[in-house]
Amino acid sequence: MKKLLLFTAILIQSIYSHALILTNNPTSDRNFSESMSFNHNGPDEQKILQDAGSRLLPNFVLVESQNAYRNEINVFNILLNNSEPVKGLQFDIELPTGFDLDVNSLGTTTRTAGFTVAASSVGVNLYRVILYSLNSSLIDPGNDAIITLPVFVSAAQPLGVYQFNFTNVIISDINNQDIASPAPENGDITVVDRIFIDPKILLQGPYDPNTGLMKDELRSAGHIPTTSPYVDAMTSEVSVFDLGGTSGTGLPEDDIVDWVWVELRDQNSNTTILASKSALLQRDGDIVEVDGISNIYFDLGPNNYYVAVKHRNHLGVMSSSAIFLLKESATVIDFRSNALETFGSNARADLGSGTLALWAGNVNGDATIQYAGAGVLDTSSLLAFILNDGSNFLNLPTWSVTGYSDNDVDMNGITQYTGAGVLDSPFILQNILSYPGNFLNLSTWQIMEQLPEN
Repeated sequence: MKKLLLFTAILIQSIYSHALILTNNPTSDRNFSESMSFNHNGPDEQKILQDAGSRLLPNFVLVESQNAYRNEINVFNILLNNSEPVKGLQFDIELPTGFDLDVNSLGTTTRTAGFTVAASSVGVNLYRVILYSLNSSLIDPGNDAIITLPVFVSAAQPLGVYQFNFTNVIISDINNQDIASPAPENGDITVVDRIFIDPKILLQGPYDPNTGLMKDELRSAGHIPTTSPYVDAMTSEVSVFDLGGTSGTGLPEDDIVDWVWVELRDQNSNTTILASKSALLQRDGDIVEVDGISNIYFDLGPNNYYVAVKHRNHLGVMSSSAIFLLKESATVIDFRSNALETFGSNARADLGSGTLALWAGNVNGDATIQYAGAGVLDTSSLLAFILNDGSNFLNLPTWSVTGYSDNDVDMNGITQYTGAGVLDSPFILQNILSYPGNFLNLSTWQIMEQLPEN
């Protein structure tokens, strides 16, 4: 019995009433019954109130919200939100017309290691799914994926938002009691179009004229992070950065150089970014998905788009006109070639023989490369990086810093301002002096990024 004590007496005259709100916090889950006693007009007069009810903690399944693509198999995650250990579960799931589940290919996740999942058709677009374990494994409390559903979406499926309906849900606890509760939410499956592109660029910093490829010294030294440095923080498996990629058998020209940022802009307003994402750059200039090999895609329909590519310490570029992008195949957009016109003037560095690259040296990310003069200098940012390095106790300008840094202009994994060795600051000066518009070879010249901005 839960004992309730009122430490302050309440005096109520006979012609008045007094409202008193009492809150009972049950001490057990599910069904409970507790009593509360009230003494009034003296200790001999007592009233007993019985407080009974049911307190259920949430235990439910739902589908994770995600986009789906037509005419291909999509893998959807079934999530379990459980507040106590689960021994097994069963549910019926109804899919929209045009969605076909492969009942023989359902999978488990790391959260359900040791479990077996099985499915069967029990009606039109209605399937029964059972998840069980023969070795007394338990699913710990959490809200992550437990089952993967491979579902083919029809090529004729209308674009829009769909839901999977769950019924007859049974979630068993360690005592084989059903603890399922109504789901307060469910995910949305949004059928969208998807277009593929095959952009290609060269970065001037790591470019090697002897091979016609970019050097991959950041990759070989293990400096490239598995999480993108750009705003979407996309992640890649560490094996993607191995020699030869995940398979270990990839061609040398397909090894990864760094992360890049790709944008699709509105054909009627080239400052309006419709979609953008992180991607990976191969040594030969191919820009690929985070798996290191696939063409990149965007969840947009076939149309005309301006295509822009940016890099963390090079100046970005954009096509001079909108390009029609397909969903059936990847459209090649080759910024390496002078056959592709870009927005603005002298947007790319000329490497000779018609080969073009993004200008290197934008180490402070202000879309301008500047060696000397007034303003925010890239060389000043580079020097400050060297002097402020935690290991440079004597504040030597000749100090070098190893690792992944925007100040590493040539992207060899070593940033150095002055002294002996391969220096980064002269690279910036060389670009300034050789820029086509700098007729007087002024060291104070600025190379401006040729991208339209609001």
